[in-house]
Amino acid sequence: MNAPAKIIRLDEARVERAAIRAADGLATPDELRLLEADARQYGASWSALARVEADKRAALSLCAGLGMHVLLLHAVDAAGACACGKLKCANSNSRGKHPIASAWQTAAFDFNKMDSALKAAPQRYNLGWRMGEQLDGSMLVCFDIDGPLSLLDPLESEFGKLPETLMATSGRGFHLFFRLAKTSAIPGNTKLCGVKEIDIRSVGGQVVIAPSRHYSGSFYKWVRCIEPAEIDL
Repeated sequence: MNAPAKIIRLDEARVERAAIRAADGLATPDELRLLEADARQYGASWSALARVEADKRAALSLCAGLGMHVLLLHAVDAAGACACGKLKCANSNSRGKHPIASAWQTAAFDFNKMDSALKAAPQRYNLGWRMGEQLDGSMLVCFDIDGPLSLLDPLESEFGKLPETLMATSGRGFHLFFRLAKTSAIPGNTKLCGVKEIDIRSVGGQVVIAPSRHYSGSFYKWVRCIEPAEIDL
């Protein structure tokens, strides 16, 4: 497994110049974005995810600052057509969900490459979050619920209530993100306790994140913006 990527401090001289120009009301959009990226990388908080709207570059900066291993995915347009242009994807459930890179499961995190791609053509990309090892070395999993949260009720009745954690809406349900305890086994990408509507996304898996568009026309959205809770599976 690749070593966690190191987040490099943005050029401090450029940041200082941008801050002076911003104070005078003279900062360009790129300078404002630089200040936002710097603040988020070195003062990032999970609650800031609540402010993620349509700006994918800002979302990338924030997520990187939180140690999230972000991926670029093929986007979908307003009609639900995938930007990959492949016929086999035309009416599939993978529209807007599959990564640009062919070897994304092991590829190193490259912030500058993704930021440049989003700057050039933001409409071509959705954002994904690779599960498993993150930039800070922690291990993340996602419970991908295809339906209402009440699907968890039978499991919580049997095994106990899940802790409050980072949560987002998907196209047809919810994503719940958890940090694995150091003593936890690392699960595979499988059904959670055999429940067909709930998938575990783990090492080798990924999920789409805000502000991406689902092929149904809805947008992914962060709805509980707190640090992922720790669980032991």
